[in-house]
Amino acid sequence: MYKAQAVLNIFSPILPNVSLSWSQNIFTLILHNRFESGTEIMRILALLLLCLFASQTAYAKEDMKKYVDFQARHITKMVELIDIALKEAAETIERNPDKEELFIHDSLKNYVERTPALRAIIHTDEKGILRTDSITYPAKNIDLHDREYVKHSLNSPQQELYIGSAVLGRSSGTSFIPFSRPLMDAQKNPIGVVAGIMHPGFLLRQDLLCPQCFAAVFNTNGKVLVSYPSNAQYPDDYIAALLKQQDGAPLEYVLEGQKVQSQTIHLKKSGLSISISAFSKK
Repeated sequence: MYKAQAVLNIFSPILPNVSLSWSQNIFTLILHNRFESGTEIMRILALLLLCLFASQTAYAKEDMKKYVDFQARHITKMVELIDIALKEAAETIERNPDKEELFIHDSLKNYVERTPALRAIIHTDEKGILRTDSITYPAKNIDLHDREYVKHSLNSPQQELYIGSAVLGRSSGTSFIPFSRPLMDAQKNPIGVVAGIMHPGFLLRQDLLCPQCFAAVFNTNGKVLVSYPSNAQYPDDYIAALLKQQDGAPLEYVLEGQKVQSQTIHLKKSGLSISISAFSKK
């Protein structure tokens, strides 16, 4: 009887993590001497520990799923707001092709002020030459035709949003994520590109990350747009494994000799993927 009571005293602080009805039934049997031998009691203890470990593992996976859902909703909202601003900017530029630069500059500046995630909106002509910048008036004479996001939107037959890889600004010298849309005339001929400039840090909410987790956002090309911590390294085979996972399905992977648990959500509308990972405690 005293052995059984000691067992109950040891495990009572952690019983909330196990099915209470199940554990209480076990301890009731122990307290009423239904398990007479020490061997039987030790078998029950081992079973309790197994159930406790399983419950903590399930909780950890559910906890990670909650955080990756938070980030997915945040990213979706940010992309939607930026896309709305770029659609309005594109409409202003396309409807006023002969307006002076100051009018377009002020309009773009207004759209940026209404969209917290944006640092700037720019627009180029059909040759990729910068024509308007919401930050600087008059705009600097910069050739952007070789920029990935400019080339993609100039060659796109559809007026759709494109999210490029993070790049360094040629005038600012700081890193940004470009969001771009093609500009077209009434005959659907390309007349330029409108692009939103976003600081990478706005794409991830660091206050919505689980403790000791690391996270990354990938574009359709499998490139890391932003990660936390910022110096986190993602080998190509690890990225490929993350992007193959179904939404919310746990992935166990060995990264630099350590076991990692990850969950990924693919945002089909934007083409982005958000992954949250943590090193396994096992």
